[in-house]
Amino acid sequence: MKSGTKRKIIVVAAIVAIISILSVGTLAWYSDTQERVNKFIVSSDQNGDPDFSVDVEETSDPNMSDVTPTDTPDGGLQYDGILPGDFLSKEAKVKNTGAYDEYIKVTVTLTPDDAAKWAAMVPNFDLRDCLTDVSADFVFDTISDDGLTVVYYYNKVLAAGESTEAVFKGFTVPSTMTVDNSVVTIELKVKADAVQARNIVNPDDYASVALAAKAAFTVLGA
Repeated sequence: MKSGTKRKIIVVAAIVAIISILSVGTLAWYSDTQERVNKFIVSSDQNGDPDFSVDVEETSDPNMSDVTPTDTPDGGLQYDGILPGDFLSKEAKVKNTGAYDEYIKVTVTLTPDDAAKWAAMVPNFDLRDCLTDVSADFVFDTISDDGLTVVYYYNKVLAAGESTEAVFKGFTVPSTMTVDNSVVTIELKVKADAVQARNIVNPDDYASVALAAKAAFTVLGA
């Protein structure tokens, strides 16, 4: 009796062990683990910085200019010995040196060394009267009260690596300058600003790319 009872206990224990093994095996067949890693990489330059940039390129046609310029350390052009009425060849283009499409805003500013003297010399000055052959692809937006600063928006999306047409092709020195009233130096500055052309505004909401560009800059407060 005792041996029979012992045999049954052993058998039961064996059956339980087999069930446990089968159960573990069944779970293993249906067990699974999956992992997906999504990487979001911003295009970067060789230094690891975001590759979003813009540059202003300036050239001059010596055959068209009354004064041949020399290069300045910052990449600009310097004209020495100018006279009233001179035409100074100066072609400024904007290049997208980054990796993303851009909206472009260009600000052109004339800075005389004596603003009060300039205002007296050229009453009701308007910088646009001095800029020659402004490209039709740059849409005029605003001019400052003193007439010394003009803002344009590019009417195209500037693709990565591409350059615009020349914003303008030259500057004509006001003929009202004389030896007696002339300022000593004047600087013509061309500043290009860029913002991403994607995900700021819906271009379909605007009648032109220039208006979409202005809206994008407005959204960003730039």
